[in-house]
Amino acid sequence: MELTVLPLTSTSDIPTIARIHLAAFLTNKFYRAVWYKGVTPAVIESQESRHLNFLTSDPTVRYAKVVGHAVSDPGEPDSNSEGTIIAFAKWHVYTTVAAVNSRQDAGDRSWPPDCNVPCVEAFWSKLQAVRHEWGPKLGPHVMLDILATDPGYMRRGAGKMLMKFGTDIADEVGLPCFLEGSPEGLGLYRASGFEVVGWIWVDLKKYQNTGEQTGPEDQKQERVEGVGEGWYSHAVMVRQYRSGKGTNGPD
Repeated sequence: MELTVLPLTSTSDIPTIARIHLAAFLTNKFYRAVWYKGVTPAVIESQESRHLNFLTSDPTVRYAKVVGHAVSDPGEPDSNSEGTIIAFAKWHVYTTVAAVNSRQDAGDRSWPPDCNVPCVEAFWSKLQAVRHEWGPKLGPHVMLDILATDPGYMRRGAGKMLMKFGTDIADEVGLPCFLEGSPEGLGLYRASGFEVVGWIWVDLKKYQNTGEQTGPEDQKQERVEGVGEGWYSHAVMVRQYRSGKGTNGPD
């Protein structure tokens, strides 16, 4: 299969990227705890609506998709000339302090009824705090919000292509990059020049599939982050601007 990375600008691609988003994230134990009922119509609708909103109304967003083409035999017609979307990424380019301060992805959001709301809210509140902390520290920057590959097409280089798509933009305009990433992506992010600057911890042991917290005895004791079973860790990572590529950045 030959892979090509392209900007994603058409709303007709949204159902496909929403499906890939859900399929990829459900390979992660945190999101399995959040979407404990699986991919329900309410969850699909929520993901599609969110992607549509960002694609059509957020001027900072840069979606990219990786399209796979079957390699035809010489002389044979290509049976799938348009290709198949196998992965996508959502980057944000914040070129001003005002853009950083008004970012949509750091605000309040709602969750579909078919998910573990207490669990995801625990994570989201910490994620918001991290973004509010690092936004002023970095100033204008480029942020990777989502990178997802269809589980059936993993380890074919799509993730690397999508990382390069965003980091090339950052280097062209002379800005650092920021992301929060799952443990599964650490190798890819580090290979793309990111370094860990912190962690977001969620105590999955507190939450059952119904979204209810466990019994009173468990709630009385505050557990030390990362100590014991049931913890989920999400990396906070930064990539500094790399001179030599950009035309507007410092020497």
